[in-house]
Amino acid sequence: MKNIPPILLLSLLLFGCASGTESSSEKKTGIFTSPEYSFSFSYPPEWKEIAQDLPNKWAIVDANSDAILFTVNNAQVQNLALLGNFQAIRDLYQVENYTGLSPDKMDAISKIVKLETFGQQEYYTYAIDFKDKGIQSIVSGTLCDQKEITVVLVSRIETATIKTQMYTDLLTSFTCTA
Repeated sequence: MKNIPPILLLSLLLFGCASGTESSSEKKTGIFTSPEYSFSFSYPPEWKEIAQDLPNKWAIVDANSDAILFTVNNAQVQNLALLGNFQAIRDLYQVENYTGLSPDKMDAISKIVKLETFGQQEYYTYAIDFKDKGIQSIVSGTLCDQKEITVVLVSRIETATIKTQMYTDLLTSFTCTA
């Protein structure tokens, strides 16, 4: 993949770009709860749950097919920064491990994966810009009871600012219930 400019999208994630005048507490929300994996989160009620791949994969999708994808896997390690680096390697280089990657590529991965706290959870997070497809993506992951929960926003470039704020709100509402 060519040079990835995560700074813009990551800054949107970190600082938020709220739209409209309605505050988060005034918005009505949908609630997703996973009793099997012991977590829950809220999301805009106009988004539709796609739960055909439950229990460990599902999505919420809006009317324009922007989506937030969720996966649950056994955590390889209990270190979020390392988990984030592993996930970024898979996403950016389409390989399952770092063996054979140059030190420059490993350094690039370490620079884009950041640790952030939203609500009560700490996440690894990084952004990918697919300019050729007109898509921006944010990948975040957290740990809940030995499980890695990966949350991925996939949005069209023209809706990225609004969807990034909604994604940030979702991460803030995420709670491990175990």
